Amino acid sequence: MSFDPNLLHNNGHNGYPNGTSAALRETGVIEKLLTSYGFIQCSERQARLFFHCSQYNGNLQELKVGDDVEFEVSSDRRTGKPIAIKLVKIKPEILPEERINGQVVCAVPHNLESKSPAAPGQSPTGSVCYERNGEVFYLTYTPEDVEGNAQLETGDKINFVIDTNKHTGAVSARNIMLLKKKQARCQGVVCAMKEAFGFIERGDVVKEIFFHYSEFKGDLEALQPGDDVEFTIKDRNGKEVATDVRLLPQGTVIFEDISIEHFEGTVTKVIPKVPSKNQSDPLPGRIKVDFVIPKELPFGDKDTKSKVTLLESDHVRFNISTDRRDKLERATNIEVLPNTFQFTNETREMDMLSAQRNHAIRIKKLPKGTVSFHTQSDHRFVGTIDKEATPAKATSPNKGKEKEAEDGIIVYDDCGVKLTIPYQAKDVEGSANPQIGDKVEFSVCEVKRSGLQTAVSVRMLGRNYSSKRLLGYVAALKDNFGFIETANHDKEIFFHYSEYCGDIDSLELGDTVEYSLSKGKGNKVSAEKVNKTHAGKTVPGIFCLQGSWQVLMDKVR
Repeated sequence: MSFDPNLLHNNGHNGYPNGTSAALRETGVIEKLLTSYGFIQCSERQARLFFHCSQYNGNLQELKVGDDVEFEVSSDRRTGKPIAIKLVKIKPEILPEERINGQVVCAVPHNLESKSPAAPGQSPTGSVCYERNGEVFYLTYTPEDVEGNAQLETGDKINFVIDTNKHTGAVSARNIMLLKKKQARCQGVVCAMKEAFGFIERGDVVKEIFFHYSEFKGDLEALQPGDDVEFTIKDRNGKEVATDVRLLPQGTVIFEDISIEHFEGTVTKVIPKVPSKNQSDPLPGRIKVDFVIPKELPFGDKDTKSKVTLLESDHVRFNISTDRRDKLERATNIEVLPNTFQFTNETREMDMLSAQRNHAIRIKKLPKGTVSFHTQSDHRFVGTIDKEATPAKATSPNKGKEKEAEDGIIVYDDCGVKLTIPYQAKDVEGSANPQIGDKVEFSVCEVKRSGLQTAVSVRMLGRNYSSKRLLGYVAALKDNFGFIETANHDKEIFFHYSEYCGDIDSLELGDTVEYSLSKGKGNKVSAEKVNKTHAGKTVPGIFCLQGSWQVLMDKVR
C-alpha cells in the first residue's frame, strides 16, 4: 500500500480540516504492524485507525504490537477516512508487580497427544484461583505462563501475577511460580479404635499413623477396625497425623500378594505359647523350605489355616505371601499334612472343651453330639414315687427369685433287690407330675466319669388315689398365695404357690384344679399338691369327685 502524506488535510499539521483549533491527542494500542503501515485500537472509543510508519516519531525497529501510543486524528484526503498521524510511543510507568498466592484448580494436561488438541494458533489452558476479601476469583493460564517449565498439578500451591490483555480486556495469570506440590492422598486400613482416636496401618510403608475422630468425614458409628480408608498426612507438633479421613470400598487397600502355588516345608520353630517380654518379632514362627537354596520363612499366629497346633518337625503345606511395601515374604494358609502324625506317632482323644489344667493340643472339632458323658439303658424299669421332685420356680409371679429344684426318689425292684434312684422334674414326660405313691416307668442314665445313676424318661403309669383328692377351681390369686373354691361352691380353701405343681404363671382365675387337704399351724386347713386338670376353666360340666360323678353348675357371682 502506498501513502502520500501530502494527501492529509492541512498538510497533516492538525486533525481538523479548517485548522481553526488545536489538534486533540488520543491514545491507543498497536494492534497490527506491517512493513510500512499498521493499525491502532483506540483506548477511549471503539475505533480502529490506519497509520503509516512514516508518521511514527521514533525508532521504528522498537515499535511492536501491544505498545501504547499517542497520536492525532486526521483524514485521508483521497478516501475521507480517519487516520492516525504524529504517533509517539508512550513509555509505560514501571510499577512493582503484585504477586498473589493461589492454587491450581485445573491443570493443563501434560500428555496432549491423548487429549483433544487445542485449536490452531491457541495454547491449551488451565485455571487457577485466589482469594481476596473473602471472595474467590478464577483466572486462566497457559503453559507459557509457568516459569521454570514446572509441571503443575491440580491442588498445587502457586504464586503469580495478574495480567490484563490490552486488546480484549481478558484477565489471566502469568509468571506462575510453584510454591508447594499438593500432598498426595494415602491409603490404609483402620487397625485400632479407642475412645476418641484411632490408628491406621498405612498402605505405602510398614507403619501406623494416628488420627482423631474429628478428622473422619462420614458416619463415625459405621467405622470399625478393618475398614479401608484414604487420608492426607500433615505434621502437627512434630508428628505425622492423618487428616481428612474418608471411607473406601472394602478391598481397595491390598497389603500383600499371595502365591497361587502351594509349597511344602518343615516347621523348625513354633510360636511361643506365652510371648516373652523381650519378644518383638510379630512373626516368630519359622518353616524351612527346600528350594534350590534352602531358606526359612517366618509366620505368625494368624497364618495357620487348620485348627491343629503346630509343633516342631511338622510337615506342612502353605502359600507364600509377599508384602507390597517392604517385599517381606512369609508363610501363610499353613496346613498340617496327614503324614505328620505317622512320623510323630501321636494318639488322639475325644473330649469336650472344659476348664482343665491339662493342656490340649491339636484340637479338632467333631460333629455336635459325637461326645457323650452319659450312657442310658435300653431296659425300662417300673417303680413307685417315694418322694416328689419339685422344679425350680419363682416364689411369686412378681418376684424374680427362684426356688431351687429338688430331686425326687423312686423305689423299684431289680432282680429281687429293692433299690432307690433319684430323678428330676425335668426328666418327667407328659404334663402330669407324679406324686407320692404313683406308679412310674423309667430308664437308668449313668454318668461315665462318676458312675452316678439317675432315672430319666420318667412316665406315669397310674395315679395313687389312696389319699383323698378333691376338685375345685381357682377363685383368687394374690402375691404368693391364692384360694380354691370347692366343687360344691360352699367355701374357699387357701393354698400357697409353693404347693402348686407346675408353672404358676400359667395358672389363671377359673382354672379347674385337683388338690388334697392338709392341716397346718393352728389346725388351719389348706390345699396341698395342687395340680391343674385338663378340664380348663370352670364351665357347667361333669367332674370326678372321690370316684363318683357329679354335675356341677357354676355359681353366679
